Amino acid sequence: MKKIKGITCMPDADLKEMWNGIENACSGMRYLTLLKTALDNGTFEFLQDPHNSAEVALEMGIKEELAGFYCDSLVCLGFLEKSGEQYSNALQTRKYLISGAELDQRIRVESDLESALKWVNLLDILKNGPSDSNSFDAVCWVESIAQRSLNGQVCKLIDLLSTNVDLDQSSSFLDIGGGHGLYSIGLKLLYPHIKCTVFDRPEILKIAKRYADQYDVSINYLAGDFEKDELQGNYDIIYTSFTSFGSEEQYIEKAKNLLNDSGHFIIRRHRKETSEDPIINLEWNFKSIPNYRLGRKRWEFDAGRSVTEYLNTLNSAGMQVTQHCNFDSMSEIIIAKKLPPRVL
Repeated sequence: MKKIKGITCMPDADLKEMWNGIENACSGMRYLTLLKTALDNGTFEFLQDPHNSAEVALEMGIKEELAGFYCDSLVCLGFLEKSGEQYSNALQTRKYLISGAELDQRIRVESDLESALKWVNLLDILKNGPSDSNSFDAVCWVESIAQRSLNGQVCKLIDLLSTNVDLDQSSSFLDIGGGHGLYSIGLKLLYPHIKCTVFDRPEILKIAKRYADQYDVSINYLAGDFEKDELQGNYDIIYTSFTSFGSEEQYIEKAKNLLNDSGHFIIRRHRKETSEDPIINLEWNFKSIPNYRLGRKRWEFDAGRSVTEYLNTLNSAGMQVTQHCNFDSMSEIIIAKKLPPRVL
């Protein structure tokens, strides 16, 4: 008998594996486009109260014969609930994906969706480079980071600090490149005696002020650019998250000069392996931000630098590294204590 794969004998197992991978990818694309459509056309805002599919069709301006399938699809994904013929938001949508939500995550989700859907135009990007190099919105970017930080990162960092730093005896905290201000806000809520200050560009500090008002917390603001401006003051704790201030050796002496004796320099930076995924590195090149040094690999300006050399430079500068640990799957924490001057 003549053996012909797929006709008179089974094909190799890797054909099935390939198609499983393709189907999983297609399922992911369906998920993304359904979610993006629901956010873009206000479906979740409308369905804060129950409505049937005909009412959804009328409100959304979509074909009535497709509205039922559309709503049922969102039910399958867990974004909507269905009772009889009525649709309404599921718990996760009410908590995270509508205006006034307990922890609004819409900007973060929309940012991720925008990045993922750029893959559809991969060939054009490969040939011509990113097409939206002038559309970068720094405020929206920081808003997205803020919503990510609300996913447990703020309380996790404060817990780590409370274990490694005597916060009861600390009186001042400076967050360099603090953007949304949530780390200062969280610290102030738990340790009201600490004077918390956020340093960032003026347009970004507006976000920190809004969050501080939202949580009824009083913090201080310093406007500027640490790469250009000299920082003044004395602090017990300096914190920086994902900035070149916490990855480039040239800023160590600046940090040291801002610290009181026995003060702590806390650095959160990307782990080296976050720059080693070729698929993510390709996506990193989908964007180009004017006047901002991104590098060719994800977080190359941060994780691409040798942490060993950085730690050695800290120690050489009179900063004792007391903690170096993984914070999560993509980042690590370094805690360095300023040593008192040597007595000769």
